Parts: sequence; structure tokens; C-alpha cells
Amino acid sequence: MKKIKNMVVYICIICLCLVSLTACGSAENNVTKENVSQEAMGRYVEKNIEELSSEDGGMLAYTAVRKDGTVDLYKYYAEENLTRIYSTADGNSFMKKEVDPWYTKITHMGNYYITKIDYDGEGNIYVLIYEDNADSGIFNKIFKVTPDNEIHEIDMEWRETEVEDLKVYITDMTVTAEGELMISQALRGILHYTDEGKYLGQYGSSSDGRFTVSDDYIYNFDVEQLKINVYNTETHEMTREISLEGLTLSLMLSSGKDGSIYITDRSGIYKIVKDGVILEKIIDGELTSLSIPSLHFSGICEGANGEFYISYSDMEQNTSVAKYEFDENMPTQPSMELTVYTLEENNTLRQTAGELQNKNPDVKVNIKVGLDGDTSVTKTDAIKQLNGELLAGKGPDLILLDGLSVESYIQKGVLADLSDIVNEYMKDEKLLSAVINTYANDGKYPVISTKFHMPIIWTDEEYEDYMQNLDTFTEFAKEKIDKPVFTYSEPGDLIRIFSYTCFPEWINEGKEINGQELTKFLQDMKILYDHRGGLTGSDGNAFAWAFNKTYGCYSLLKGYQSYVIENLAQEKRQGGIPLFMPGQVKNIFVPANCIGINNNSSNIDIAKEFVSLMLSDAVQKAPINDGFPVNLNALEYGALGIGNENMYYAIGGPGEEFLEGGLPSRERLEVVKELCYKVKNPSVPDEVLIDIIIENSKEYFAGEITVEDAIEKIKEKSKLYLSE
Repeated sequence: MKKIKNMVVYICIICLCLVSLTACGSAENNVTKENVSQEAMGRYVEKNIEELSSEDGGMLAYTAVRKDGTVDLYKYYAEENLTRIYSTADGNSFMKKEVDPWYTKITHMGNYYITKIDYDGEGNIYVLIYEDNADSGIFNKIFKVTPDNEIHEIDMEWRETEVEDLKVYITDMTVTAEGELMISQALRGILHYTDEGKYLGQYGSSSDGRFTVSDDYIYNFDVEQLKINVYNTETHEMTREISLEGLTLSLMLSSGKDGSIYITDRSGIYKIVKDGVILEKIIDGELTSLSIPSLHFSGICEGANGEFYISYSDMEQNTSVAKYEFDENMPTQPSMELTVYTLEENNTLRQTAGELQNKNPDVKVNIKVGLDGDTSVTKTDAIKQLNGELLAGKGPDLILLDGLSVESYIQKGVLADLSDIVNEYMKDEKLLSAVINTYANDGKYPVISTKFHMPIIWTDEEYEDYMQNLDTFTEFAKEKIDKPVFTYSEPGDLIRIFSYTCFPEWINEGKEINGQELTKFLQDMKILYDHRGGLTGSDGNAFAWAFNKTYGCYSLLKGYQSYVIENLAQEKRQGGIPLFMPGQVKNIFVPANCIGINNNSSNIDIAKEFVSLMLSDAVQKAPINDGFPVNLNALEYGALGIGNENMYYAIGGPGEEFLEGGLPSRERLEVVKELCYKVKNPSVPDEVLIDIIIENSKEYFAGEITVEDAIEKIKEKSKLYLSE
């Protein structure tokens, strides 16, 4: 029972952060089309509402909309243990008041937490509560508060699930204008009740949970098929489907006026009219905070005068509310466009773009992804197209060089010097010098590594001396024959794992294979392969280490919160430490989010502002886990573990194995932080060369040829590639 309760508490905490705003209307005359010309005027502009940020210590908990369009936003102040309401009827000013006595009375009836508040069309208030320590498996109650503040618990005809410890757990509730209840119940789907608690029917499957109600229809998000199923609430029959192709699984649904609904997605706000199936974009997400990966968002809500509101929260449970108001004098599209190229989707670029556009509303950041899911485009094709544009003196303003040949772009001279940005930050020693200087040359910075990864091995402290280098590590493998050091299946797995800590030794300055070092490497890999013990796997397998089947596990660590399973393994073992992965080079880091500016860009100044923002506290502190920050303020801040306190994970592994617990403690984060300060040597293994080594060493690992023969084959096969 303890596991389920803890998971439910975690879900409740997240629900408080991801505030559900019930939308009640649409922009009748102020809708902008998605594909209007550059000269067209009019768009929604985002403005943060200072009274509703969490800077005053209050956390936005829930929002409800009255029949007349007045928006009520409930803020909870933990230190004072009270809740206040901020209301707006005109969208311009907010009136602050204490909540009515019913709120306090309900919370003191038991060990209750209010998780949702909603209104019907007659002024009645419906309150969904979560009861902690509900041994019956029924975690929720629903109260109805009349306009004269009388409180009635609704006698619900609950439909129980087959999971005994989670028989009735409600994740969301929406009240129709007539007072009927639409409830999302874990493991059952969407259930329909009268205002007296009588069960009327069910919509969707047990996996469905996101929905909205508008007029006589319920709109249910089908996650598996990325569509909306529309049901008539009187007949309970499905009437139509709405395709959501092109949107993401993070979308949310909200109701609108006249039977319309809204869809809130990272890409923007879309409206669907009553009986319609076509999505009309009314707000471009790329011009708003919706595109910032570190922020969670609610569904959109329309106020009485056509303005919209969205609640945002971050991992630290800081909350804010943004208002979106139509400005007819604002160009439909910003006058300046900054193009940023990346081979693959990247959260740091999205985070930076959001920050830049908040500061510069007249700039649109266009992030061009080379491998955007189009299976017909290969990595080679994408790179050829980019290079062709650059050689023609065109191309994007900025290039994220991850996955590209950085040295080649530097040598071709297509990248601008960014030393002024680095020098400004380094006046106060704000950057991790080992990483920031990865591509520095004679005081110039054609490329800046804005984040980094670390290849790490976890093992018991008593084995630390064996993790110094590849020689001591292979000696360890030969001595400890009772079980493998960690799990791996094929020689190729080992080559890829250790390439991070060995690759810099394999290539001479003349771009030729260093036969001596590569020979030693392959010999060591064969020792490890021959001592794998019979336990196989290719992912480092923290589960195997947690249950004492190996001496350790490994991971390419990409941020403070990126080693959830390894941390849970430490919890299970009640010990273990992270260390640099042993190899032929010590204290390795992998540069990441490496950014450069196209020399031929016509937007050099704003492009430099983009790079500067990539190094700023605002971007580097964001918990998006695509690398450790090079900003020292952010590096220190991440080790505090703020936002970790209430997280809980329960993860099943092979057979009956089960790991559970929270995110890393501050003590464990400090250990990782100290490793970050010790990084010295960059390593960027060449994927093509790694594949050549793996393919041409197979016979050696099978015992069919000598290591010398394997090296000759590798040299021959790689000669042409290395000479290019």
C-alpha cells in the first residue's frame, strides 16, 4: 500500500503545478490565420501578470470561471496557511480577497487536499478533494457548495477499478453549466455523473484521461492514435473524430463559447468550432512561453472580454499566469527572423528561443531541424544540404554543431568569432573554463560548448582504485570472475562505451590511426569481453548492479536529474559512488550544445544575443537535462536539488525486480558537482570511425585473426574517410 500512496501523493503534487484552467469562450473577431502575409497586422501578445506570479510566496493552485466570464484564480500561501482569490472581470485589474469560510471548513474535515474547483451555471461550487491515507483505496470526495455557503458531500456511485490499492482515484473533474460532473478516473476513463452523484455512463477507454466539455459534447483525447473522440453527452455515443496529426502528446483541451473548444500545445493555441474538425491556429506557440521546454502549461482560458490566460509552472513549483491580448497594431509576424540550424531537436535551443522572444517580441526564432522525422532524409543528405547553403554564402544565422564535424567548419572559416561573449562572462569567472575553451584557438572562439556530458561508472567505494585507467580496470575484470563489472552483450557495445574515454588517443595529429594505442585498446576490450560472465545487456543495467549481479553500471551523464535509475540503484544498495569512466584518457567530458554563428549572417548582433542567452542563468538553470551547465552559477544551483523534494519514482525491472525512491539527494548531487569541476579533456567519438572499428574487429573478437590483422583492416578501411 505504501508504494501506491506515495505515487498518488506525487501525482497530486504535479497536478497542483499543472493547473487546469477551464476555458469558457473564443475570440469571435480577433482570430488570426496561420498563413497570413508578413505585412498583415494583429496578433495576440503575451504579458506576465505580476500579481499572479509565485514571487510573493503564493502558489497558484486552481482556477475557475464564473457564468459571467469572471476568472477566479486561487493562490495558496504555505507560510500563512491560507488561500486568497484573485478575480478579474475586465481583464485589466485583479481584485484580491480571502476565500469564503467553506474553503477552510472543507480542508479541516479530514486529512484532505483540494485538487480541483469548478463552477456550474447557477453559482454552485464543486470541490474535488484528495484524502491522504485512504486505506479503503477510495482517495476522493466531491463537495457541493451552494451560493449561500452550505456544504454538501455528494454521495457518489463510484465505479471501482480492479486495482485494490487504487480502487477510486480521480485525476480531474469538470462541471457542466447544468451541474453534471465529468470525471477522469485512473484506469477507467471518463465517467459521467449527475450533480447528486448518480452514474450515467463512461466515455473512452481506461487509458484516456484528458478531456473537455462544450455544450452537449465531451471531447476526449485519444493518446495512442493522436486524435480527439467526440461523444454526445445525452446519448453517450461517439459522433466524430478530429485528427491531431502534427501536434504533441503534451497537448491540453479546454472548452469555448458556442460549442467550440481550444487545444493548447507547444506549437500554439488552436480553435475548433462546434461540429467542426479543422484546427485553426489563433496563437503561435513559437512566439510565446509555450515553446519553453522547462515550463509546464495548462489549457487556455478566455476571460470576459476576449483575453486569454495560461498558467505556467516549473520543476521548482514556481507558478505564473500569462495573459494573451489581441493587439491590432502588432504585425501578425515579427519583422525579423533568426534561423537556427540543428541536426536533431534540441531543448536548449527551444529554451533560448523562448527567452529571446520574450525580450524581443519583434524577433521570431525559426529552429530548422535537419532530421525532423522525414525518413527519406539521411544524416548525410541533411549535412550536404547545409554545406551547400554555407558555401553559397547563405544558410542559417546560427548552427548547433552537435553531430557535425566541428573542426571542419572551423577550418573552412564559415564561423564568426565569439570571443567578446566569452570575455564578458569570464570577467567574473562565470564559466567552466575547461569546457568553454574546447574549441578556443589564439584567444578566438569560433564555437562555444554551452553544456557537456560525462561518461560515469557507479561502483562500491572499495573498488575506486581499480577505476583509474583501462589497465587497472581490466585487471579488476580478471580478478573478479564471479560476476561481470557491468552488463554488455557484444564487442561493439564495449567499443562504443569506452570510445568516450579512449577515442582521443586513436587519431594522430595527421588524421591517421594510432596503431599502437588502438591495438592496446582492442586487446583490453577482448579481455573484458571474455570475462563478461554470461550476464548480458547493452545499457549498463543499473538494475543488475542494484540487485548485486554486477560490480557496477555506467551511463553517459547528461545532467543532475538524468540518472534516476542509477540513483535508485544506490538507494537499493545503500551505497556506491559515481566515478569517471576509466579509459586511455582521464577526466573526460563530451562537449554538447556547441553553437556557432554563420559569418555571412545579416543578423550578427541578435545572433550573438542568442548565444549569450544560451550561457545565461535563465537558460542554464532550466532543468531540461540535455547537459550539465557551463555557467558556474547554474552548476552550483543544480546541485542544490531544488524541486527534487517531492518527486517519487517506482520503476519495475526484469522479473520481480523493483526500484523506488526520489531524485538524487543534495549530498549525492554534490558528489556529481565535484566531478564536473574536475573535467579536463574533451572527447567527441566519430560515429563513422567507430562503426569501421567495430565491423573490422569482429573476426579478432571471434579468435579468427590476430589483433595486428584487425588493425591493418581498420587502417585500410578508414584511410579514405580520414583523408576527406
